[in-house]
Parts: sequence; structure tokens; C-alpha cells
Amino acid sequence: LGRRVRKHYGLHGFMTGLVGGVAGSISLAALIFLTPLRAAMQAALGPQAATFTLVQIWSQLAAFTFFSLVAFCTFGTTMAGRTEERNRKQREVVDDRGGTLQRPGAIRELSDVRGLSLPQFGSYVKNLFTKQGFTFKDYRFIDKDKHLDMWLEHEGEPWHLRLSVADKVGTGTIESLLQDMKREGVRKGVVVVSTEFQPSAVKSARSRPVVLIDGQTLFDMAEK
Repeated sequence: LGRRVRKHYGLHGFMTGLVGGVAGSISLAALIFLTPLRAAMQAALGPQAATFTLVQIWSQLAAFTFFSLVAFCTFGTTMAGRTEERNRKQREVVDDRGGTLQRPGAIRELSDVRGLSLPQFGSYVKNLFTKQGFTFKDYRFIDKDKHLDMWLEHEGEPWHLRLSVADKVGTGTIESLLQDMKREGVRKGVVVVSTEFQPSAVKSARSRPVVLIDGQTLFDMAEK
């Protein structure tokens, strides 16, 4: 129930428990008073039947069933609803980002870096820059998963990173990052690739506020 309703979890749980408690009490009454169980229970009571009647037995059992169902349903629905709400928000965040980062395997040589998928490469770069004193802010997959953008901060200065695992990254990646940096008002940019840059891309980045880091350089940074 907590996963189906969108709000008022406690109220829905309480009403469910209330209905269940009433139904349970009626079922107990029918079982005790309208079936052969009545005669068996009276015989079992013996002399105590004068002071401890079947109505009293039913009332105690019904009260226990009623309050147990109300408490259990209210608490259970509230907890399940809150958990589902948190999970729903997390799914919305992941959908808005275009995906989620994935933990990479062991990196022992350059070929391991070049073999990473984009989500794995993003996690690898994030961890490496965090160790270098950067503060991670957010990330987003863009261009139909061709690039992964990350926003970090270092000594109060925002940085915009653009990651790619494509072979021979060209000038288009650099130019699009510069446009986004200008729109965001960010003065520090980095293009990080697991492979290599085309010579034209290296030339395009000269004297511009963008640092290029290829797979070999990134691997060397991690080994220091």
C-alpha cells in the first residue's frame, strides 16, 4: 500500500487497519457464536462460564486483533511510503542526470583505463580529482551518452569537466565545452578522455581556458 499511494501514508494505513480490524472482529464473532466452536468453548469454560462469558472472550480477542491491525498497518504503510518516496526521488535524480556512475574494476595499466565504459570512467575520474583536493558537485550525461559532464570546485573556484571515451576526440568536444562554460560563467574547464586527442583538438585548446588530459596523462596522475 505504501508503494501505491503518493501521500498521506499514515492515513491510508490507518484506514486499512480500521477496515481490517472491523472485518476481523466480525469474523471472530461469527466463528465464536455461529459455529460449533461455541459449544466447545462453553464446555471448556465449565464452572467459569458464569463469570467469564463468550462475549468477554470475543471482546478481548477482537480488541487485540483490532488494535494490532491498526497499529501494524499505520506504521508499516508509513515506513513503506517514506522509503518509496526516497527511492522515487533518487530515480528522478538519476533520470535527470541521464544515468548513474559505476564503480570501475582494478586499474593496473593504461589499457584498463581505455577499456572503461563512460559511467565507469566517470567514477574513476571523480575519485581521482577528489583525491587531488577537488570537491565533487554534480554530473550529467549529455549528447546521447557521448559525453559525461562533471562540476567540481577547487579552492572556491568552479570547474567544468567534460569526459569522453571516444577514440581520437576532436575539436567539437572542446568548442562545445567552451560554449557551456561561457553560458555558466565558469572560467576553468577540463576535457578528460580515456584515449587520445586529435592534433587539431590539441591546437584548438592552446591559449584557451581548457586543459586537455588524455588517457596516458590520467593514468600517470593516478600512479603518482
